[in-house]
Amino acid sequence: MRWHRSRRLVLKEYDCVERFAANAAEHPSEEVRAAGIEAIMHAGWPRFAELLRAMAERDPSRSIRKLAKRNASVLEARIPAAP
Repeated sequence: MRWHRSRRLVLKEYDCVERFAANAAEHPSEEVRAAGIEAIMHAGWPRFAELLRAMAERDPSRSIRKLAKRNASVLEARIPAAP
């Protein structure tokens, strides 16, 4: 029972971060987009590397593109290599 509760909390947290990050990635404010990257990195889940790669390729701000690229690399380094 306890395991199921903690798993649900983790999934809810992931859901919240995912929604915030996806919305922040498209926000007109550079500060909000940077906060989205910060939230992604706080969560630290490698699944978000794809979103960061997309931001690194098409964000209008050079500083956000650099930040997204650098952090995508950090998350990708956490993905275990295939056997």
